[in-house]
Amino acid sequence: MFFENPRGYIVFDCDGTLVSSKEAVICAVAEMMTIILNRDVTIEEARSKYGPDLVYTANQFGLDPVNSELQRNKLMTTWKEVTAKQSNNYKLFDGMKRLILDLLDHEFQLYVWTARDRRSTLRILDDQNVLQHFLELRCLDDTTPKPHPQGLSEMLEDMPKNKILMIGDSYTDTQGAKGFGVESIGALWESGITKDGFGEHSADYWATHPSECLDIILNKIK
Repeated sequence: MFFENPRGYIVFDCDGTLVSSKEAVICAVAEMMTIILNRDVTIEEARSKYGPDLVYTANQFGLDPVNSELQRNKLMTTWKEVTAKQSNNYKLFDGMKRLILDLLDHEFQLYVWTARDRRSTLRILDDQNVLQHFLELRCLDDTTPKPHPQGLSEMLEDMPKNKILMIGDSYTDTQGAKGFGVESIGALWESGITKDGFGEHSADYWATHPSECLDIILNKIK
């Protein structure tokens, strides 16, 4: 949805923020690493090494996709293959659809910035009937991955920074927001997500349920 003169610009992370997906992602990581490493990677091992993005998780398995183009291409190709055949175990968090619609009622332009690949991101958001509400997306295979702020810059470079808020459940979201010069809301509604997990990259605001975000946003962006 496009507004000619939006009140502001709200950027959502996908996994752990828009949709509940942790167990599905961990299962996908186990299958992907079993293929790449040519050994059995259990769900338990995948869970213990799972992190805020694909690069971090790959590092825990001894891979370095940032500095190895071969590993990076293999990782991306395998991830896309695994997630493409995965059953739809992704659901919007309780209250998220209401938040999206309320923000649109207040004429906020909505975006998605995710560490997930574009194909599976589009499928998940379309399955949840919310894809049409987002003007633009930046995904893992579109741009330099989080926490580098390039994805934010590509979507919002010409927009006033004080009118932008990032909502995400990991330090890569808040670190990326700070790198771009905008504020963030730390999303704490996914099971196991805590403020401590953000480390030194603390959010500017915190919310334990999507319903808490609207007041924060309206008070921040007049």
